[in-house]
Amino acid sequence: MMREVDKMFEGLFDLKDLYRHSEANFKNLQDVFQRHINEEKSVKLRSTVFFYKGEDFPTNTDFDDLSISGEEFKDITKIHLKRRINRKDLEGGYRDIEGIFFLHRIRDDYYIALTLEDRDFFEKGLLKLLKYLAPKYTKPVLTSHEILDMLYSYTGSEEKSYHVVPKQTVFYDRSDSSDISHTYNSLDDISYRCKEENLYVNKIRFEIREKYRLKFSGVIDRDGSIEFKEGEIWFMMDLIDKIHEPAEQKSAIFMASDRNDFKRLTKKSIVLQYDISVLSDVDDNQRLFSALGNIPKSDFMIFHYNPYLHVSFFDYIDGSKFDIFGLDDKTLTLIPHKNASESAFNRMVERLQKEFGEGCIDEYLYPDYSLKDIMV
Repeated sequence: MMREVDKMFEGLFDLKDLYRHSEANFKNLQDVFQRHINEEKSVKLRSTVFFYKGEDFPTNTDFDDLSISGEEFKDITKIHLKRRINRKDLEGGYRDIEGIFFLHRIRDDYYIALTLEDRDFFEKGLLKLLKYLAPKYTKPVLTSHEILDMLYSYTGSEEKSYHVVPKQTVFYDRSDSSDISHTYNSLDDISYRCKEENLYVNKIRFEIREKYRLKFSGVIDRDGSIEFKEGEIWFMMDLIDKIHEPAEQKSAIFMASDRNDFKRLTKKSIVLQYDISVLSDVDDNQRLFSALGNIPKSDFMIFHYNPYLHVSFFDYIDGSKFDIFGLDDKTLTLIPHKNASESAFNRMVERLQKEFGEGCIDEYLYPDYSLKDIMV
């Protein structure tokens, strides 16, 4: 029996002239998604945004356990994905994941991928594909503060003021490296708990209401993924625009420190600046080492950790290497070697923000010494 989502895709461009191949574009696609969400209450639209720093996004290629084939339209690409997961504990030794997603380039190297397939396809199919595209692929590194700011922005508009209702918040507790799920009635409660208990927001399930009318119901997480369950798709697209600004700012900092290009050999290092002490004792050092140790396909070596911290980090995906220094208790300085990439910076900082502490990311400003300083 054909699934409802298959029926939707089968008729996406053929049922009406508006959705024929020659007319298919991202705006039309949003209209179709909106109509389908309205009609099929059990279906959810899942999306993720990301940066891809390559010539063209690969749409017809094979990986070890995954293959994709794409069909180009005006400003969207319909991509069919198949993946076989081989594991001894599975019946028959394997299971297959198969489905469709749509790709749209929002601007420059900023993309969105959307699908009506289930969570299994989204996480083990689509997101797995994007990981295969590293180092050209990088995801946003959103902080709890940035996620909350995006949601707060709907509550203070001069034109319209909405009521944002958190339904469920998943926090990450750095003290025992675990997820904690709680229900709070306001964004203020979530913000207070993050600050007072040193937690970070992993994802928030929420509703946006105008008086008693539901305008949007969905989920946002720190990796730039949004789930749309009910309401108006406009809010999903607006959140995607809001994600771009902080994500682009960090991407620019990472790119400024990318030293794969000979022209960038003199570019700046990166600092993570914290409001509280994060390197005050041996336990803090161990939390940092634990976070670095949890970065896939990487390794690190400790040179010194008292009275200052010095760690060398190596990324096996693209050969990037960094030196990490902690010269005071509120700052980590990340110094790239000549072959360090933007993508490797992104992966390392994303893990440190999650498991060590959410700090302010910025370029390191080297002292501006003059000849007079030397000739004292």
